[in-house]
Amino acid sequence: MFHKSLVITPFILFLILAPTVGAIEITQPEIGSMTVEVTDYTFPEAFEGPAKHVNTMAGFLVLIHSHWNGSTTTTNVYYLTPLELLILFTLNNPVGTGDVFVAADLWTGQVVMVTAGKERPGKSDPFTVDGFEAGSTEITIGGLEPGTELTSVYTSPGGWPTRASLADGSWGDQDGEENGQIVTMAPRYRGPSYVLPGEVWVLSVNGDQAPAVVTLEAEGTLARHVVPAVSHIIGASGTPFISDLTLANPMGFEVSGWIRFLEDGATIENAPSADFTLQAGESKTWTDVLQSAFGITANVKGSLVVGGYPHWLLQVSSRNYAVDDEDRRFGIALPGQPTLTAVIGPNPWIMPGLVQNDEFRSNLVLAGLAPTTSTVAIRIIEGGVVKAETTREIPPYALVQINRVAQTLGAGTIQDGHIELMIEEGGIAAAISVVDGSADDAAYITARPLFPY
Repeated sequence: MFHKSLVITPFILFLILAPTVGAIEITQPEIGSMTVEVTDYTFPEAFEGPAKHVNTMAGFLVLIHSHWNGSTTTTNVYYLTPLELLILFTLNNPVGTGDVFVAADLWTGQVVMVTAGKERPGKSDPFTVDGFEAGSTEITIGGLEPGTELTSVYTSPGGWPTRASLADGSWGDQDGEENGQIVTMAPRYRGPSYVLPGEVWVLSVNGDQAPAVVTLEAEGTLARHVVPAVSHIIGASGTPFISDLTLANPMGFEVSGWIRFLEDGATIENAPSADFTLQAGESKTWTDVLQSAFGITANVKGSLVVGGYPHWLLQVSSRNYAVDDEDRRFGIALPGQPTLTAVIGPNPWIMPGLVQNDEFRSNLVLAGLAPTTSTVAIRIIEGGVVKAETTREIPPYALVQINRVAQTLGAGTIQDGHIELMIEEGGIAAAISVVDGSADDAAYITARPLFPY
């Protein structure tokens, strides 16, 4: 994985093409005009019914105008929720020679940039961005004049963007010095501190420099949901357990994507893959998904990844269950966890209901949601006493399951305890499966933050 960046100069048109149909465009701005036209934008309508109110609640088109008045550059950001595919923005400042315009389709992740006029007054030294790649928590913006302020617009396609000001030596600069570089992490209000594949970032210089704009897109496989555990396996009681998968498309247009199965030791790049297409409002279920989608009949378990662009608005669920000798089904539901809302950070995460005795056993289920390896500190606590603790590494999007976790980690019998997690690096999905040995039936208890966000 690597980063890519571009500093705009006269006569250059730069287009980031996401793996989608269509291509957003900006009609070449006319000098002195107070309007700019954007075409071929995707409007993410919800499916017909009460959810249609989303049309008035979310804007999915952003226009960034870096304006040069002859001595100073200012950046204006415009958001619209249009009902047409031809959009006319009314500007705060007339178009000037050398002005830079960036339009971002926040549903598809497509970005297009144009410069107005054939010449640009003055010259800005290009600035560079290093470290903007999937999984990165440290990004360095260099080649700036000391004290430079940048306007940042950061978006995870399919979500509302984060607009912020980044100033050398001030807010958002982790080195705290006016030294011509800004050190930061992914500058968004919500989500993990690391960069996610497919995210788009636009940076624009403000102040006494002529317009200079950088657009970036994070490379990487577009993993959007992870089902932590799926199986086609013989359980501890000797009963076969299988998993179903259900996807629901709540949007008012067709979406396409893929599902991949990561058994132990696999990576998302070499995992078997199956494509899907869902019409507006359609749901689809794969019964015994490992066999029906991938033709797998071996005794295996692992995680399931749902991907595509952007697909965070898909709803993903799974059921892991067995069929007994009388054709009765029993098992648990496992929600698909969006990679944008991982278990992250120094805030402790708690899973109550931990039991390990002659009647019940508890298995710890961890799956990576970050594009890089995650590191997790695990503590087993009962009666206010730490009974066991360890640290585990969780590969990207993969399952790590610790069966009979209290016994395995050396805590022994636990009558009424809980597990505490601290995420030292990356982000994960986490739960405990508390199994009633009398029927091999289980409860699935997901991790919750100790302190609310």
